[in-house]
Amino acid sequence: MQQVLGSRFKGETVSVAAAGSVVNSSYFKQKLAEKLSVGNRKTYRWQPPAFSPAAGALLMGYRSLGIPLTEELPDNLRRHPACGC
Repeated sequence: MQQVLGSRFKGETVSVAAAGSVVNSSYFKQKLAEKLSVGNRKTYRWQPPAFSPAAGALLMGYRSLGIPLTEELPDNLRRHPACGC
């Protein structure tokens, strides 16, 4: 699994953010970390999600509808009071 995931990134370190109640459970995070630690082609670093679940859903919706994402959109989403970023 880590080789498939790691091959999608050029750098040696890949940032991983967990979103959702299942992925954020200690059991799931531990098992995922164990899987990612097998093989040493990449280093995986846990970090908090860049956006709230609602903002992430909005970005995914834009992409699925073919709406271009402007450079300002991520900053605007982070400034929204509900973001919690």
